[in-house]
Amino acid sequence: MVVFDRAYNHYLQFAKFTGKKINFVCRLKKNAVYDIIEQTYCKELNNTEYGVSKEEHIHLKYKDNGEEKALCLRKVTYKDEKGRVYEFITNNFEIKREEVAYIYKLRWNIELLFKKLKQNFQLHFFYSETENG
Repeated sequence: MVVFDRAYNHYLQFAKFTGKKINFVCRLKKNAVYDIIEQTYCKELNNTEYGVSKEEHIHLKYKDNGEEKALCLRKVTYKDEKGRVYEFITNNFEIKREEVAYIYKLRWNIELLFKKLKQNFQLHFFYSETENG
């Protein structure tokens, strides 16, 4: 299972992962273009409730060599304890909808680990693809 932040949304790469049967979870970008094929779950959450509010089967549009294609995915909408709403996409149709949100939450723990490593240890070499890294 590969887990990405929303900053890394390369839909052609997601299609390649799907072709190789590599599962992923990622946050959906606000400007993503997709068609809703089927709404498989919907629950109205009040102000004090949190959890999965919606699950949809979507076709996400992307370009491959100038040709428009569609990637078959699940979209899970989740509201956290603070009332923030997140939309996740995954190519795994077998795990529970709650697990999709939980897997992404675990990704944040890894981010915190790297933050602590950088703050508490003198690292002479640290691989990153960004200038800040």
